[in-house]
Amino acid sequence: MRRFRRPIIAVSTASVLVLVQAIADPTGLLALVGWPGGALQWSLGWPLAPYAVFVPVLIAVVWWAAVRAGERFWTMFAGVVLAVLLAQAAACLAMTGDAAVSAWAAGYVTAKALPAAAIVARRPAGRAAGRRGRSSKADPCGRRPWRSASWHRWPRVRGGAAPPTRT
Repeated sequence: MRRFRRPIIAVSTASVLVLVQAIADPTGLLALVGWPGGALQWSLGWPLAPYAVFVPVLIAVVWWAAVRAGERFWTMFAGVVLAVLLAQAAACLAMTGDAAVSAWAAGYVTAKALPAAAIVARRPAGRAAGRRGRSSKADPCGRRPWRSASWHRWPRVRGGAAPPTRT
């Protein structure tokens, strides 16, 4: 069950985010998927692409990214940005039928994808996914990961004074 916890949290966070954004910003100016407010014209087909193509592709790629990223925030962040861009390209391809136009149009959603990726990537990396805080026994360098555990030995090797001990 632990293996599926992060993808479930990521997919549910992405789904709730798309729903909240669609309700809060129906024009789609800042939302990933907007609702224009009018009645859908079922005969045209292309007005359904943001809902029939964008959302399933987004959910599938977010699931894949969460499975592959694990606890790594930046990998999950990049995966969610990729998910939004691929979903937008797929929706535009369903609307226009032209791959070049769809790839071009997918670039315009990048400004919307970055904050959404930060929100979605933060949830699986947080405590809801079962991650605990850092322990001093597990991390001998404390909160400074750039310092190696044996950094204080170098002055002795070079003939310098010993550094002060940590208390």
